[in-house]
Amino acid sequence: MRSVWLILTLLVCLLAPAWVGAEEENDEDESAPVFTAGEIIVTGKRTPAERVASLDEITARQIEDMGARNVAEALQFAPGARVDTAPTSLSANGKQESLGSLRGFDPRNVIVLIDGVPMYEPYFRVLDLRQIPVGDIAKIKIVKGPTSVLYGPNALGGVINIITKRGAGEPRGHLDVSYGDVNTFDANGSLLGGASGWEYFLSSGYTTSDGFPVSQDFDPTRNEDGDLRFNSDFNDFVAAGKVGYQQGLNGLTASASHYQYEGGVPFSMEAIEPGTLWRKDWRKTTASLHGEWAPADFLYLRGRAFYSRFFNTITSYTDTTMSAIATEGDAVSTYDNNVMGYILLPEFLLGPAGTLTLSNLYKYDTVHIQDEDRADWYDFGAETISGGGEYAVELWRFAFTAGAAYHFYRRTETPNDELGEDNSAVDYMAGLAFTPIEMFSLHAGAAHKSAFPDLKTLYGSQGNPDLDPESANNIDAGFRIAPLQQLALEATYFFSDITDLIGKREFGNEYTYENIDEATITGVESALDVTLLDDTLGLSVNHTWMRTEDKRENRLLDRLDFRPEHSVNVGGYVAAPWGTRLAVQHHYVSERQYEGAGAEPEVLTMPAYGFTNARLAQSFAWDAGRTKLEVFCEGKNLFDVYYEPAPEKPAPGRELFAGVGMDF
Repeated sequence: MRSVWLILTLLVCLLAPAWVGAEEENDEDESAPVFTAGEIIVTGKRTPAERVASLDEITARQIEDMGARNVAEALQFAPGARVDTAPTSLSANGKQESLGSLRGFDPRNVIVLIDGVPMYEPYFRVLDLRQIPVGDIAKIKIVKGPTSVLYGPNALGGVINIITKRGAGEPRGHLDVSYGDVNTFDANGSLLGGASGWEYFLSSGYTTSDGFPVSQDFDPTRNEDGDLRFNSDFNDFVAAGKVGYQQGLNGLTASASHYQYEGGVPFSMEAIEPGTLWRKDWRKTTASLHGEWAPADFLYLRGRAFYSRFFNTITSYTDTTMSAIATEGDAVSTYDNNVMGYILLPEFLLGPAGTLTLSNLYKYDTVHIQDEDRADWYDFGAETISGGGEYAVELWRFAFTAGAAYHFYRRTETPNDELGEDNSAVDYMAGLAFTPIEMFSLHAGAAHKSAFPDLKTLYGSQGNPDLDPESANNIDAGFRIAPLQQLALEATYFFSDITDLIGKREFGNEYTYENIDEATITGVESALDVTLLDDTLGLSVNHTWMRTEDKRENRLLDRLDFRPEHSVNVGGYVAAPWGTRLAVQHHYVSERQYEGAGAEPEVLTMPAYGFTNARLAQSFAWDAGRTKLEVFCEGKNLFDVYYEPAPEKPAPGRELFAGVGMDF
């Protein structure tokens, strides 16, 4: 049956003849403008703060070429980035969330921003990146190494800033629908425009699926017979919008969004009694207000206020048939968690003397948990207050940046009397970039970064209110050479010395969290980009080599769990002048090791794997390119490779989709 679907999908694309009525594709970018108010670092050309760190950008065109439906799928091909459902340093990730890691750091220590607003579930301090659809994304900026102190604490690994689109000009719209394997239906739409300084952008999307297929190479196990992965069905819905007024550098924009996910959590294939017989209902609601004001030539003020609510429920079932709720129907855990705060960024423009940017960040995290229906509710809370400054200057061919910030973490509420002592930390960074000639540049930087404990490690069932902040000393140095406009090569060496990592201190069958871990991470990222024939052909290759060292005593494995030593991404496209575009990506990950739990732990190895995705599209344009119809087909894991991103949790096998989109 899947072979028949493969043939039909290809026919949908190939029978859209490029030579019938297709106009030459308009080279101009017809996508919506970028919402620049959502960036922490000033946009335009790369600023000194960005030039001394490692910066990667994923554009809307690249996201489309990937066939990505959410940020988790868009990030997996970025150098130094890992997005998967593997266990983290402190969690088994039983909820099968797609968590993002940069340069081997735990997802808790990577900041995720949407238009400069921190986005995380406050109890665990992570975010499932599947919750962020790509329909309204203009670009994704990934900053690693000695990142700016203006981002606040908890950025040991780096920052992922998702910049959305904004409205401008005459009203325009977009619609797309697709259908694929196991009754997967996806529909998205957006509307944007503006006049006389006013602008708006509205978007919505809906996806439903019976789940995902398992590779044909899969051998049936105790809890999985193959074909369709048990308990992997889902449906999700998102609606978002922003409206604002902009005049020059002065503006005010309000935005809001709502996301809802309902679906199953695939469980272990082998366990006699799987511990995660779950269905989950995730609901995320956000609102923010962005302001910009330039009261004088030397002063530029930016600020944003934000609020996020995560209302999540997990229902536990008695057996793998998922037919009866455990604990006589009471096994429904509810999390009603909130984040609110503001960021102020006054920037002093000193002319040739440089730029001084100050920051004031405030966040208030509240957690409201009920373990089971009819049980008591538990409340947790903490405030984060951060203030700092960063100076940047460009002299001749040099760009220099240095900054420092003070962070304070105040515990405000816990179900018991053991709040523990408040925490504080000081972060600092400095970096230098040198461009001796236009085609060649060098950069180097160093930073001391801190991360506070999350509320779960402080006050959860195994929590420890006496935890201290984690810290890392990061070093980053690299070069970029572009001898031709169509050719660029870059490489970066990075090193991190991490202390006071929070880990599990085991006592027989029980454990608690303590600052017991020390580790180092060493690596090299390299990337090559080539475009030919006026952007008709393109090729990109990136490779990350990373070696981690776990310095804990009494461990069999001397590396951090689940960190691959090598990862390689290869992508290419062919764009014909009559509107046909073929894009292909390949992702390779070397073997990963981890130390298994139990009375007699052992070192286990997960095999290396690689998969290939492809997207073929045919566009028809008229009205000078303003109106465009696109017919497309997409294949994920085209060669049906079997692999496990997490132990006993198979990844999707081959998935095929076909659809149509229209810009008008």
